[in-house]
Amino acid sequence: NTKQILIGEQHQIKGVSQEILSFIKNVQAQNPRRQIIYLTEFLLQDIDPLYTLSIMQLYIKDQPYYDIFFWLSTHNICMMGLEPQYVWEMKPPHLYLGHLFQPKPFPVPLWESVSGVYLRNQSWRGAIAAARKKYPDALFIIHAGYGHTDYTSPFSIAGMFNPQETFVLRVVQEEESLFHTFSEGKLAGFSLLGWKDKQLALLAGCDAQIKVP
Repeated sequence: NTKQILIGEQHQIKGVSQEILSFIKNVQAQNPRRQIIYLTEFLLQDIDPLYTLSIMQLYIKDQPYYDIFFWLSTHNICMMGLEPQYVWEMKPPHLYLGHLFQPKPFPVPLWESVSGVYLRNQSWRGAIAAARKKYPDALFIIHAGYGHTDYTSPFSIAGMFNPQETFVLRVVQEEESLFHTFSEGKLAGFSLLGWKDKQLALLAGCDAQIKVP
């Protein structure tokens, strides 16, 4: 019954990207007759992903997402960008905010603040809805930071979907999630966690978590 798989990651970690690519390969192998659409934070809306890939081939081939994009392009999986162009083009001011349980202020770029994430997620929702109208029967793989995809994240894009038709995967190297905070780190030693009960998944923020070395 799954219509969308949300993959939430900890950013800029090669091992995380490799694990996500392995997961995507398995999803495709298990769904050989189903169209798969890959939508991601790491590509811009309305910019041809193959153009972005060609730039990466020339200048930043070691970037963690290159291997994912290259494999998708060679396996005829449609890629779509979610990020509005202004997020990449505008250098945002920094806000000085307190951290949960750590009241000492620290700088946060506007687009990474709760308000910035809200604005970005609203734009993403529009792009996802348009893609769903175009590909009503496809399996969507939506890849972004877990602050956008976890069930428990503020203004999460997971909230736009029926939970019974949605699977949320979190892939991290270090434990930083709200689940880790409120479970007091008691499950931090597990490389794989999962919940079959959807209500537990909604409380934990994801249906499964992979922790890479």
